[in-house]
Amino acid sequence: MVRTLDPDDVSEWLATLWPFATSDPFVLAGVNDDDCAVLQWDEQLLVLTADFLNASPIASQLGIATLKDLGRLVVASSVSDLCGSGARPRAMLLGAMLEHGTTEEEFQLLMMGAKEAATHWGVKVIGGDTKLGPSRALFSVGIGSALSRANLFLNNGGEPGDLLWCSGSLGSCSAATVGLARTDVSQEWSDWAKDAILNPRIPLEQSQQLSIRQLGKGGVDISDGLGADLYKICRASGTGAVIDAMSIPFDEHVTQLAHKISVEPWAFAFSSGGDFQFLVSTAPSALREVEDLGLHLVGKLTKKATLKLEIGNQSFPLPTGGHRDARGLSFVDEILTLLRQLPKNE
Repeated sequence: MVRTLDPDDVSEWLATLWPFATSDPFVLAGVNDDDCAVLQWDEQLLVLTADFLNASPIASQLGIATLKDLGRLVVASSVSDLCGSGARPRAMLLGAMLEHGTTEEEFQLLMMGAKEAATHWGVKVIGGDTKLGPSRALFSVGIGSALSRANLFLNNGGEPGDLLWCSGSLGSCSAATVGLARTDVSQEWSDWAKDAILNPRIPLEQSQQLSIRQLGKGGVDISDGLGADLYKICRASGTGAVIDAMSIPFDEHVTQLAHKISVEPWAFAFSSGGDFQFLVSTAPSALREVEDLGLHLVGKLTKKATLKLEIGNQSFPLPTGGHRDARGLSFVDEILTLLRQLPKNE
């Protein structure tokens, strides 16, 4: 039987081809251990990540992105991965396949957007590759560093009993995507939505403070949705988790749309990612210190390997669907489909 490829399902098989983390003392995290690879590099750690910008990203599907916007977003995607691991972003490689007929001016706009984002996040673009082909594909390789393993919070670092935190408001990108596809939102709401999608606010300072203080244990950037990315931590760490839906932070604009379409505001956190925030687990003893950094306590890791969502006094299986390329849906349709599948507090 021929099975079509689902990129979200291949990491475990790939890890059997390259099991470096168990055979090479210089590899601290390899395939399927984290979204980043971690190597011992002299006295420090080298942290590497690779990211494609979706061939038809949300901003392009909605018709709100310029090439300059896409240049900023492809840089932000790798910076966010490094941020979600506690690594300090250092440099970046960029790859671009552009359609035949692309003008030099269009290429320059793309790169000026990349330069703007790289400058903002203090990252140097040091190389890459450019090709022409039948369609556009943008790619970034983020290069970061850390002083030691204790300065990182990777997928496989969580432990039962850890508290779970998110770095900021969730669901903004999902709500913005749905709202911009409608005709009954105000100009002010539309302006907020475009800004939420096009201008990532990566919580790099919070990540670096957790790293410096060695507070983080397990972690991941939220790129596909809260449940989908939390599952990565639990799978790699061998834990379960409980999330309190009422503790999930969200923007007031998300609340406004949620009321329009009769869903709970927190539900947008599970329908896709795109907010450039991260999840991190810490020891319970770090509660006050992490609160002071402005993170939001949303749950805990458990010894029992089940994932639960608590809504008021009810408990449900945690939704782990999130964004998956294999569905072949537009982002709007995928988000609405996922929202309809979420449990409700009766």
